[in-house]
Amino acid sequence: MELTIRMHRLTLPVLLILLALGAASTGVARAQEQRLYAGVTALASQLGASVDKRVDTRAPDTLVPEPRRGRLLHDRDTGETAAYGPGLLAGYRHPVIGNALYVGVEVDVAFDSDAVQSQFQGIGESAGRNQLGESWPDHWTFDSGRNYGVSVRLGVAAGPLRTWDASVYALVGLRRTDGAYTTRFNGCLSPMLCSSAPDTPDFVSGTDSRELDFQGTTLGIGFERWVRQRVAIRIELRHTQYDDEVWVAPFDEVGVTVPTAVGGEQSGLMVSLARTF
Repeated sequence: MELTIRMHRLTLPVLLILLALGAASTGVARAQEQRLYAGVTALASQLGASVDKRVDTRAPDTLVPEPRRGRLLHDRDTGETAAYGPGLLAGYRHPVIGNALYVGVEVDVAFDSDAVQSQFQGIGESAGRNQLGESWPDHWTFDSGRNYGVSVRLGVAAGPLRTWDASVYALVGLRRTDGAYTTRFNGCLSPMLCSSAPDTPDFVSGTDSRELDFQGTTLGIGFERWVRQRVAIRIELRHTQYDDEVWVAPFDEVGVTVPTAVGGEQSGLMVSLARTF
């Protein structure tokens, strides 16, 4: 899926320009001449997921009986969880305007496998909202796995920051996370009403899983301070907005389709320790 950056994120170039103007005075931050670096990270974040589910019974050959046929039901649910995990990073920085301003490129990978869980309310007239043609109250889980990205950074190390052997920076980047979306369902796939009574169709239960590869855009700000000649510690706030993953589940035997869109976002605090070479 092609990555897109939403228009409201155009405020970032303005921030970068202001940071560059603030670097008019010159200073030399210790160890900035060593441009290659690598390190370890620890991330604490809030991982959120949203699911849009539609149940479409408008097909001419649908077996959904009246009054449930000929409709498009829209069900939406969201969930979130706290995520923690370690990671690795490597990058390259290049000083400009003396050493008061620098630009850099960084790649990192994080391992914060956590799961967002929730349940749809369901839409329908039946007591369980799980007859054919209704939007069933499915339980769902989004289980995140490894995520990795690349970012471009602009930092300032001038004025009082030079005295502290420190810098502040802004970043923009692209990120991808590999995960799985799973639903647990219990509903009716028969044109006749399902129930536990004799001589009626029974409800069907099961689990459906799908691998998802979210891609999105990251924005962030950070503070870095050199604690030894070649070692720096950083604290970074970042937010990633992932693009939706969209698919359609067809139930051809009863003439029903279920388009689904899953989106995600992650906001967190990352602490890292890096060494230059």
